Amino acid sequence: VFDAGTGTTSFSNLIKSAFQLTGYAPLGADLVLILSARYGQVFQLQDGSRTFPDRYFYLGGSDTLRGFPQESLSMADAPPGLPSAGGNVFVVLRSELRLPLGDTFGMAVFADIGNLWREFTNIDLTTLRYTVGLGFLINTPIGPLSFDYGFNIVRREDWGESLGALHFSIGSF
Repeated sequence: VFDAGTGTTSFSNLIKSAFQLTGYAPLGADLVLILSARYGQVFQLQDGSRTFPDRYFYLGGSDTLRGFPQESLSMADAPPGLPSAGGNVFVVLRSELRLPLGDTFGMAVFADIGNLWREFTNIDLTTLRYTVGLGFLINTPIGPLSFDYGFNIVRREDWGESLGALHFSIGSF
């Protein structure tokens, strides 16, 4: 790809990998604890290769950190004053406790922890972002319909982050 602004050509030769481990643990009285750990990393296969924005990982939303709007989390190693979504490495840890409210309805209490970095060498677990929230579930034949509201615990107002986000999803955790 030729960049007219810099007069240089860039290319992308990479492997994008992601791993997830999820467990469901019944806690008696129909309570269910769900735990999930995810990790992803982009590996450059050639010197000079770079990740184009459509190949980055993005966090925020119903399947990652529910306290952020979809794909809006800025990477931890963004240049000062220049928040930027999308990165080459991410870590996400999620937990949810589901409580039944009859056969059809339920509610959930959840916590999500994670972050995103442009470079593997910049990973700093002290920069993890934390969200907590509540959800309302409707059990259907195609899986639960979830309405979740997550709160961004340590909001970066200087980056324009909101207090939280509302999410809708269909299916499992």
